[in-house]
Amino acid sequence: MSERAGVSPDEVREGVQAELSTLREAVSDGEFRHVMSELPRDFEALVGAPG
Repeated sequence: MSERAGVSPDEVREGVQAELSTLREAVSDGEFRHVMSELPRDFEALVGAPG
C-alpha cells in the first residue's frame, strides 16, 4: 500500500489508524464491530479491539 501511495509504511499506518479512529467515533459500537470483522485482525492493533 505504501509503495502504491508513494509514502512510507509509517505514514500508511498513521493514515489507516486515523481513518479507523474517525469511523469508530462516527458509528455505533455494533457497526464498528461489523466493519472490523470484515477486515484482517491486524487492523485491530491500530485502534484496539472493537468495543
